[in-house]
Amino acid sequence: MTAEEIKQLLLDTNLNDQVIEQLVDEYQQMQVGIEHGAPTQVTVTVEEFCRAFVHLLHMELGEPLNRETDVTEFTQRTLAGEIATDAPPVVRMQFPHMLSAALSTARPRSTALSGPKERGHYSDAKVGTEIAS
Repeated sequence: MTAEEIKQLLLDTNLNDQVIEQLVDEYQQMQVGIEHGAPTQVTVTVEEFCRAFVHLLHMELGEPLNRETDVTEFTQRTLAGEIATDAPPVVRMQFPHMLSAALSTARPRSTALSGPKERGHYSDAKVGTEIAS
């Protein structure tokens, strides 16, 4: 998806404009990083995107906002049925799994079995960007 398509989808939902702009901006940063061969920066942006996404979900669900958004805590609490108990299944199940998958691509791990380190970073960056879209 293009950034403009994502922006239009998000705007059609009547979500907070400021957070939508942040999500779209970070998505564009990921796309540019992929195009310019900067996978390390893309993986950092994937984490920022996930935090912005959780911030948006907190606002929409009426959850208290913390100064520092903890994506892992949000996903664990949501999957345990502590958050969004009356939300649609996409919020209770799919979003937490998507966020966990995106974060796992952004976190450092051994690339010894997959080849050169840079290749692993590029693959992780590409997967993280696709999950975000």
